[in-house]
Amino acid sequence: EMRDRYGRNRFGQACLLARQLTEAGVPFVSIHFNEMTICDGWDTHSKNFEALQTELLPYVDQGLSALIDDLTERGRFDETLVACYGEFGRTPKINANAGRDHWGDCSTTFLAGGGIRGGVVYGESDRHAAYPKADAVNPVDVQATIYHCLGISPETMLFDQVRRPSPITLGQPIQAVLA
Repeated sequence: EMRDRYGRNRFGQACLLARQLTEAGVPFVSIHFNEMTICDGWDTHSKNFEALQTELLPYVDQGLSALIDDLTERGRFDETLVACYGEFGRTPKINANAGRDHWGDCSTTFLAGGGIRGGVVYGESDRHAAYPKADAVNPVDVQATIYHCLGISPETMLFDQVRRPSPITLGQPIQAVLA
């Protein structure tokens, strides 16, 4: 029943496993979502709409919502940060293969739980979803926000083998989304 709740697909089962691993004391779990039948995960250079409708969005909707509900029911949501994002967005224009290509100028990040204020939508794109229109966020700011939620100061310095300092991030936490 629990496996069905998360979805009988690789993403849903990975979300269930992630919840189980965190309960077992694993402090950080990452899910790589990229083995699909219609497309190469979110790399929808072709068949974008078919992939979104039949696999990608249903799997994410079921698996991610089950994870959040399950964490909430178990009293672990407020101490568990859930982050869902890719390394870039997709082109606002559809290509000749009914797909969308890589687009670094505008993308989406989902954060919930551990240290994130619920119900907040931050940032806005133009009407084509091509460029940020308001409250643009740099990826290093997302990184700094995640570090902040994990209790790691974004001002932390790392040192290489010859003691040269390097900042853990160049970003700043996004205050508007923090609880």
